[in-house]
Amino acid sequence: MTETTSRRGQPALTLAAALLVMLGPFSIDAYLPAFPAIEQHYGVSRALLSQSLAGYLFAYAGGMLIWGPVADHYGRKATVITSLILFALASLLCALAPGFTLFLTGRVLQGLAASGSTVGSRAMIRDAHSATGAQRAMSQVMMVFTLAPVMAPLAGGWLVAHLGWASIFVALVVYSLLLAAGLARWLPETLPRHARQSLAFGKVFATYRGALMLRPFRLLLVTGTCTFAAFFLYIAGAPTVIFDILGLAETDFLWQFGPMVSGMFLGSLVSQRVASRYGPVMAVHLALGISAVAILFNLVQSLLWPPTLPTVIGPLVLMAFAIALLLPGITVQLLDCLPHHRGAAAAVQGFSQMGANALSASLLLPALGAHLTHFALAQIGLLSLALTCWVMHRKLSNSVSPA
Repeated sequence: MTETTSRRGQPALTLAAALLVMLGPFSIDAYLPAFPAIEQHYGVSRALLSQSLAGYLFAYAGGMLIWGPVADHYGRKATVITSLILFALASLLCALAPGFTLFLTGRVLQGLAASGSTVGSRAMIRDAHSATGAQRAMSQVMMVFTLAPVMAPLAGGWLVAHLGWASIFVALVVYSLLLAAGLARWLPETLPRHARQSLAFGKVFATYRGALMLRPFRLLLVTGTCTFAAFFLYIAGAPTVIFDILGLAETDFLWQFGPMVSGMFLGSLVSQRVASRYGPVMAVHLALGISAVAILFNLVQSLLWPPTLPTVIGPLVLMAFAIALLLPGITVQLLDCLPHHRGAAAAVQGFSQMGANALSASLLLPALGAHLTHFALAQIGLLSLALTCWVMHRKLSNSVSPA
């Protein structure tokens, strides 16, 4: 824990971090039920509108690399407040855009701004806690975070049905501005001035290069990125799953996201217990094993049975449980690889994770079509790479550990 954050202030800091990271899923999930309305409004196809999601994700990923050094130089508080104000302006552009090109521009700017909140929130938690405490705090953040994927499509579905699709983006404006005002008043700064880093391009580049030269960092990065990408296929592909595979309506996203959120909530609870008793390594072991079981079941059910809610959503609940167990443990280990550049470490993690998700949404997802077997095979490929890197990381760690 740093000198700037008292133990008494840690619960408030954890809540602030949770509210910040919720911005990402609200930006992604809230407008999914509005796809038909937005398509009709701008006269665009589903494939073209899906590029607004890919554009958001690419910008979110790239923004991480900008915000990481900014957070290490100016501090976490200034970073997250600035990002929230920029996010509000981008959301307003989406709501008022007269044409699809401007709407797409707004989505890209949203992603660029939202990434600052994610980088700042992860770094501030690690600043203020020990390794074990940080994993517990991140698990608590995940518990609050799990509300977003179920609240966002429900709220988005209600708003588009009663007030029109643009009201979704107006709601994001209000949320981000209220959060910025609250954090400006109450959020403590967790990065002392003596610990801040240079913003010179050469030093920033050297930091990123140094991170990627660390083999343990690279292996952890691929493990977390590929596992989450396997899960994210069903988030980005939610319109396909809900509308095309299951034949449900725009107000039925609860049937996918509700059970997934329950799985993530339970996974967060278990993650806290695992962190206290066994540490982050055991959490990753368990998460990858559960992910493998979920994905194999997903493949089997897609081959043997016609798609129904229980058979499609069941494996996703297990996968959501595993992701909530995995992310805190992976994040703590990644940040500890660069103890003096945690903002940069969080930025590389976020860039890798969201960049992979953007590639999945723009390239992989259209190739999968409305076929659950294709989804399962893509998940198997991603998880196989994650498992390989995790095994290599553990062998490397054991080889350098003292006997």
